[in-house]
Parts: sequence; C-alpha cells; structure tokens
Amino acid sequence: MNRRGLWTLIAVVIVLAFGAALIVDSGSGTYGSSDQIGQPLLTGLTDAVAELSRIELRSRVDTVTMVHSEDQWQVVEKGGYPVDFELLVELLDTLTEVTIVEQKTARLENHQRLGVADPDSEDSQAVVITLSTGDESVIWTLTVGDSSTGGSGGSYVRLGTDSQVWLASHVIDVDEDPSGWIDTIITNVDSDDVHQVDVVRADGGVLTVRRKEGAENLVVDDVPEGRELRYATVANELARSLTNIRMTDVRPSAGEPWLEAHQSTYRLLDGTDVVVLARQEGEEHWLRVGRETTTLSAWEYKVASYTFEDFSKQIEDLLKPITSAEEDGAT
Repeated sequence: MNRRGLWTLIAVVIVLAFGAALIVDSGSGTYGSSDQIGQPLLTGLTDAVAELSRIELRSRVDTVTMVHSEDQWQVVEKGGYPVDFELLVELLDTLTEVTIVEQKTARLENHQRLGVADPDSEDSQAVVITLSTGDESVIWTLTVGDSSTGGSGGSYVRLGTDSQVWLASHVIDVDEDPSGWIDTIITNVDSDDVHQVDVVRADGGVLTVRRKEGAENLVVDDVPEGRELRYATVANELARSLTNIRMTDVRPSAGEPWLEAHQSTYRLLDGTDVVVLARQEGEEHWLRVGRETTTLSAWEYKVASYTFEDFSKQIEDLLKPITSAEEDGAT
C-alpha cells in the first residue's frame, strides 16, 4: 500500500469512529455511569414506600396529586375522593421493581424523540412522577417517556433534572387524568339483602317492589288490571341496582336540594336504608347516594346512562307492552 492509500485508510477509520461515537452518544455528551446498569431506578424507594405522603403525576395537559391523609390516599383534584388503592399499589410495585437496563442519550435535542422532553415544552408527551415522604426529606422525581420498540420493552426515563436518558426494565404506564385514579365503585349491596324498593319519579310516578313470604321472586305492587310482568324475575332487577354501582367521575356535593330528581329507596333486611337520587344535567347523569354510617352523601357521582336508568324505573318498564288488539278492545 502506498503512502496516499495509507492516509486515506486512516481518514476513513477516523470518520467511522467519530460517527459511531455520535450514534452511541456517549462520552462528554452523557451523564451518569454505566455502573448504574442493573441498579434500582429509584434508589431507596423500596424502603421508604410506607413513609410516602404525596405523589404527583404531571403532564403538559393535566396533573394528578395524591396525598396520604386520615389513613387513606386521596385525589386532591377530585375534592379528596379516595384513590383506587389497587392502581396505586400497581404503580408503586412497578417503581420499586424497575431497574436501569441501558444508558441512552443525554442530548437535549433527542429528548423529544424519546418522549422525555420537559412537560412545559411544546408537544411534550412526558409524565413527571414526583414522590415525597411526609417530611419531604426524600423526594424522587422521574420523567417517563415513550416505551422502547426493542426487545426489552421498557420505558425511556430521566432522573430528576438530569438530561441523561435511561432505558428502564419495565414499561411505566401512567394515567395523568385524575378521574383515572378514583375508586369507581360507589357502593355494593347484595341483591339478597334488599327487602323492598320504592321509586318515586320526578314526574310523580310511583313503583314499589318487595319480598313476599313464600314468593320466589320480588313482587310488584299495584299492577294494573289485565297487565302482566314482562317475565317472572323482572322485579329482581331493581334489587340488583345497588350491586357494584360504578361511576365515571365524582365531585363534592354542593349540598343544595336536587329538584326534579328521581328517588329510589332501598329498604334492607338489616333495617337500614339506602337512598339514591338520580338527576340528568344536559347529557350527563348524576347520582347522590345516602347510606347510614358512610360518607357517601358527601359526594355526587357521574354515571353512565344505563346506570342512571336503573334508578329511574317506572312500572311500565316492568310490564309486557300492550298489543294493538288489547288497545282496540279497551276502546
């Protein structure tokens, strides 16, 4: 090889090496150490979980603040309504188990591509998780970005204000909508515990179903002469209305009387009552629920339309439709 060929080969090697350095994005462009590979992502969190008092999830569009107060976790943005504890445990389990898999870029211009740009920046998709203990002596801050499309399948993350991006061992899936963190079950009463249901509709209509000694199914009071129930067990459906009532949102009760609301009173075998008020507000459906020895009445619950219908029944809903021949015979 002549001298010119040798220098050309050296130049090519230098260029290739420089290009590889840019791709890896290591050296002076990164922070942290490769010694952290395999280490817990949030050092010390496992031992401090029981001491946590505040968890904040912040994105560009929304914030969820969960605080530990009066022996329970509450969602601040929902007036202090209880957190769905199973979801909280799932999040904390992930955060205590997750480890560092791989060191990635520390270049700010690459943060947006990996979804870890600061939530205050335009078009950011990141969620910043901040966890703190009661005296705020220990605070962990984690920016969670996109999930890797590679084999590991973890999330891209940044720690604190550090620009270094890491690939985590787990996908950290965080819902930054406060409604996604509330316990959606309002109350749960077994239908076998319901003795009687009295429905008074806003239009004045009245419907009563009750258990009768010796009867297999609940009976309906005041069935019009000549009319029949749709089917033998139709009245039992009213008793099941209190089984796992689910909501989609919640707000603190304003305390003002609800006018033009349907009222359903459930008399239980233990002698207590559950009273449900149902009101439509535009296209939304809301409930108020009252039950002795509970705080249910402190809230108003947004529900799906089909749930609302369970608390606005009228006797006609339980009866077979009148046929044309029956209508002709009545005239």
